[in-house]
Amino acid sequence: MSGVAGMSIPLDAPLATDILSSFLGGLGCWSVVAWIARTPGRSFLERRAVPLLANMGAIYMLRCIGWLGEGGSLLRWLVFWPATLLPITMGLFVEGLLRRHLPRWLKWMALGMTSLFMALHVLPEPLRTSLVDIAWPLGMAVTMGAYARRMWMMRHAGLSREEQQMIAGVVVAALVAIPLVPTDTGYWIPTLPNRLGAVGGLLFTRVLLTPPAREGIRDAVGGLARVLVRGVLLAGALSILVPEPSAVTFVLALTLAICLLLLYEILDRLRARVQREAEGRLLRWLVDAPSGDFEAWRAALKQSPVGGDAIVLDGDSLAKYDARSLAGVFDAHGGLVSEGGLRQALERAAHRGGELDALEQVLDLVSSLEMTHAGLISQAPLRVMVANVSEVAGRDAELRLRMILRSGREAAGGGTDRDRATGDRHETEDVGRRSD
Repeated sequence: MSGVAGMSIPLDAPLATDILSSFLGGLGCWSVVAWIARTPGRSFLERRAVPLLANMGAIYMLRCIGWLGEGGSLLRWLVFWPATLLPITMGLFVEGLLRRHLPRWLKWMALGMTSLFMALHVLPEPLRTSLVDIAWPLGMAVTMGAYARRMWMMRHAGLSREEQQMIAGVVVAALVAIPLVPTDTGYWIPTLPNRLGAVGGLLFTRVLLTPPAREGIRDAVGGLARVLVRGVLLAGALSILVPEPSAVTFVLALTLAICLLLLYEILDRLRARVQREAEGRLLRWLVDAPSGDFEAWRAALKQSPVGGDAIVLDGDSLAKYDARSLAGVFDAHGGLVSEGGLRQALERAAHRGGELDALEQVLDLVSSLEMTHAGLISQAPLRVMVANVSEVAGRDAELRLRMILRSGREAAGGGTDRDRATGDRHETEDVGRRSD
């Protein structure tokens, strides 16, 4: 045991594990809150999930600094207050998930539990600590059990299949979290050296991001089983690095490993959600884009997923370029070219001694405007769309551009039959690669 910065509070391995696992739990909860906050058109369930996730995140983050205060200090007293609100924020979420009000008795129970926790928390020491350490885990177990039972009973009450799957996953997460809650007060399992509440919180957050096509119970139980197996392997590897490995160090390493793995899955599912949102924005734009008026389509292009960087060139903007040469390059590359692809094509053409002028013209068109991609909309009159998108996105970005180009060709009158056939072929190939 060692002191920290002249403080009398010791920082040992179990305490360090509590701090790190709590931080990971808070990071997972607040990451989802931040994603919901910046997502337009939030659903009713997402709005109801925000108070609970923000509440859980505040509990975990405050634990990271709570150890700085000694027993009975003001800091330790403040840290517990967010935990008193859990019965109410849980109830708001359950109502949002079931899309109906909870029974009156369950609402009164949640209000009563929160009032009891608050009343006990204002008692003087040492009575406060001794009562809270017993009442809070027991009260939370009863509350979570009642919510889980209600969700399971109502899972078929006019809810969609996806909602039923999510309810099943949430019930599994609640049943797993119930025995972990008492470890946060140290009331039972005295041989367990650290808190495990963050594990339950991260599992619940992971369930909220379950992909629609997955079955709730299978995803929650299977995901937890995989995390446990990987956590055991990772904890075993970490324990070997400790000078004097023991059962305690293995439990501490396992706690951190599970929290890290769950957080990774949460962030990975958030990334997938963000990608699906980008695809949804493209579909909405394609549905709303004008199909019979090219000038209206050009104006709508500024609101496309590509953004204001996409512009259409025609007339005087292309006067210095040879229309036949440009069209030939676009036709050879499926209607869409990138700056990197053009430079590679130039190298191959120079190596073979081929014709460079047409490629150089298109490359000059792209690079002079500081754009990354160019696509042919129509040959007569000549219209070219140029855009500045990240090539890191690879085929995803090019597929979106091809879809937008196809919409532009339809607005411009469809182009030639060869343009449509070439563009359709490349879009089909891209979709096939994405499926693989």
